[in-house]
Amino acid sequence: MLIVKEVYKSFDALMALKAINLRVEENSITGLIGPNGSGKTTLFNVLSGFYSKDAGQIFFKEERIDGLPPHEIAKKGILRTFQITVVPKRMTVLENMLLAPFGQVGEKAWRVFLTPGAIRRQEEENIKKALRILDDLGLENLKDEYSGNLSGGQQKLLSLGRALMADPEVILLDEPTAGVNPTLTRKLLGFLRELRERGRTLVIVEHDMNVISSLCDIVYVLNNGEVIAVGSPEEIQRDKRVIEAYLGGRKDAHS
Repeated sequence: MLIVKEVYKSFDALMALKAINLRVEENSITGLIGPNGSGKTTLFNVLSGFYSKDAGQIFFKEERIDGLPPHEIAKKGILRTFQITVVPKRMTVLENMLLAPFGQVGEKAWRVFLTPGAIRRQEEENIKKALRILDDLGLENLKDEYSGNLSGGQQKLLSLGRALMADPEVILLDEPTAGVNPTLTRKLLGFLRELRERGRTLVIVEHDMNVISSLCDIVYVLNNGEVIAVGSPEEIQRDKRVIEAYLGGRKDAHS
């Protein structure tokens, strides 16, 4: 579904990504791990169009998407969340969710006057959809709360909810469990598994190897902008380079 071929990205003299090759299968959960500064978020920024690559190719469903702006990539079906979440703080949780769907009828001023019924029906459908997603994320009881009053972890869940409102085929999740309390984390992990079962494809940057092991079908390990290992979570945790460089010599450590 998503293929990265020989992608490079530099910032002045710093080579952030070096000949990155990555393949994401449909209906899979792919993990991306590595120490801080290894290039994980930079790769997400390139995949989602926030950074332009220096060289290489990126394909989504056999179509080149490198060079497209973020909104065009999002419309094609690839959405992402961010490690540091920013939400409109003076809007409620539900209002945040209703910002996200593409192609809302009411976005065109003339339709407000000519098709009020269609606008109302679509809004009702979007509200129902938003409430279902908020319930899945454990946020339904906060639907009328200002988003600025949410904890950092709850804002991160809201960011995922907004992405789901746009019905993406691929979701890039940048440290989705960071700052999320253990109870919500368990619910979130179950929800991510359900998303895969419903046909979504996920790519996850994560430091917690327990999360990676419990979720991912395949894991890519980055170091200094290069992929140094690829395999199942079990294979990755047995890889000597990974254990020594990222897991501190302990298989149960966090990178």
